[in-house]
Amino acid sequence: MTVLRLPGDALSIGWTSPERLSLRFFQRGTIGSVLSHHRPSLPSRGKHQSGYILRNSTSDRLSGCPKKKSIFPIDGQAYDRDLALEIARSGNWSTWGYKEYWDIFETVWKLNKSLAQDKEHMKVIGMDCDTDLELDWLWQNEKLQDKEFIDKAKRQNFFIVKRDEWMAETIDKEVIKKGAKGIVLVGYHHSFSHYAQPKINDQGQLVWEWPRMTNILYQKCKEKIFQICLHISENPVAEFIKANTGKEYQGGKPIIMALIEEIMAKGGNKPEEFDVFSSSFANLRDSKSFYFHFQPSVKLSDICRGYIFLKPFKKLSGCTWTENFMTQEMLEKKRFYYETVNNRKFSSAKELNEFFKGSR
Repeated sequence: MTVLRLPGDALSIGWTSPERLSLRFFQRGTIGSVLSHHRPSLPSRGKHQSGYILRNSTSDRLSGCPKKKSIFPIDGQAYDRDLALEIARSGNWSTWGYKEYWDIFETVWKLNKSLAQDKEHMKVIGMDCDTDLELDWLWQNEKLQDKEFIDKAKRQNFFIVKRDEWMAETIDKEVIKKGAKGIVLVGYHHSFSHYAQPKINDQGQLVWEWPRMTNILYQKCKEKIFQICLHISENPVAEFIKANTGKEYQGGKPIIMALIEEIMAKGGNKPEEFDVFSSSFANLRDSKSFYFHFQPSVKLSDICRGYIFLKPFKKLSGCTWTENFMTQEMLEKKRFYYETVNNRKFSSAKELNEFFKGSR
């Protein structure tokens, strides 16, 4: 999770096209703006970055939430690549070793280097709870047998359940209450401001709507929050129904992404940004998609407020695995998780790195 509080001069710096698109939204004066990282532009095993706030002040410890080292220096004459790797390797998911996830540190360092000493500089501040999400995956999937690890997984479950609330609290404390502007880079399912995700029972019936981080924040801060979505994924409801009920869905595959791409193709597939809620896309629905299937009143403008289209999905590139990201120490510590989730053995860190490098 990354929140950027941009110094006043940042908008005049020569950003590349994607950053320019998102900054056009940002320049409208929104506080706590949200920009989602989208799974389809990443390898299948790398979903999104989580765990950091970038702004120019320190963060207090959240009420009861265990946290790791919270402040990471992004100043200095030389970029500290070893520190960036240390941060990346100690994250809640040790498999997030993709270069593009962590390039944000170097981008901020370059920004700080370009600013005068008397100008506001940004720092990286820890945001997420200090939990082991890989251990949680093993526990949730009933793979653990050791009582010590089962007990540890149970103890940390409270903090995992509360993650979205604590992340919302961090943004509120570090950006909104301080009168700052921020951009939050976050996994898409944490980013919904006007939508709560469906929870269903084993019969496939909607039993609860789950507000995630930005929805929690929006309920408190309203129009100070603006969500921006990168070109939306289809997220077929068939997979969700199968996982939760064991039943096969016969309704077919989603078509909403293909529809958007067909329209964009007529304009030459140029990068575009627009407000969904005031566009002709606003009332689109696709009942074959997880986002709409269980909630008949949900429309596209509920799950996406602002939209950035860079290019069709098939033309997007996957992320680059960081060279030698996995160490032998990481393999020995997390071997059971790596081998269980991937259903294979690994003899060395080199083999593990090659595996993730090829998982595109």
